[in-house]
Amino acid sequence: MAIETLKDKVAVVTGSARGVGLATIQALAAEGAKVVVADRTDKPRPDLMMKDTIFDVAEEINQKGGAAIAVKVDLRSEDQIIALRDETLKAFGTVDVVVNNAAITFGAKVWEIPTERWDQVMAVNPRASFLMCKHFLPTMIHKKSGSIINLSSPAGRGPAPGMAVYSASKAGVDNLTLTLADEVREYNIAVNCIAPTGGIYSEGKLQLFQDQAWIDTWDPREHFALAVLWLAKQDAQS
Repeated sequence: MAIETLKDKVAVVTGSARGVGLATIQALAAEGAKVVVADRTDKPRPDLMMKDTIFDVAEEINQKGGAAIAVKVDLRSEDQIIALRDETLKAFGTVDVVVNNAAITFGAKVWEIPTERWDQVMAVNPRASFLMCKHFLPTMIHKKSGSIINLSSPAGRGPAPGMAVYSASKAGVDNLTLTLADEVREYNIAVNCIAPTGGIYSEGKLQLFQDQAWIDTWDPREHFALAVLWLAKQDAQS
């Protein structure tokens, strides 16, 4: 049965210094969840439209009466993901919700993609999602409850010319989600995947696209965050 509120639940959101991740962690905090702002942005990057840092985001939530900590993490590093888990448990004692939001992309045809860029996208998208699940799941399994939400993309569910590596990475996230959901259902852990049907407004997307007519069709990131929030309330049987 789905829960009615996330008050006092502990939620970790990767890539939560900006974009959809920022909107998601703000929505979780507004619901009363204790949140972990997990990102590598510990300094402002105005060149990348990143004026907020993990510390700014956590401070704003705390000033509004919430409970938040900021943890710098490079998701390509398993050791740093383990440290993120340890910091979460040290601060809040448990974990209830993990949102694997962080992702990177690279646009090029297959024969034009540098191998190192393929490896980078795969390291951040499916591999980091796997590692987050691997290291946070034991706590959820022990208490027989929890929710994991992986963010995907329409690019992972059909041909996406010029986005081969991103498409492959998100297809991996989709299938990781399906398999993991079956593996942990007996522990009452819900594993879901969500993808937008169109563009979502974010600083990262603005770096990639300049077509104002298309930008005007993008949905607010706050709307997408509400869908993630709804999923976070579902149990394994929902």
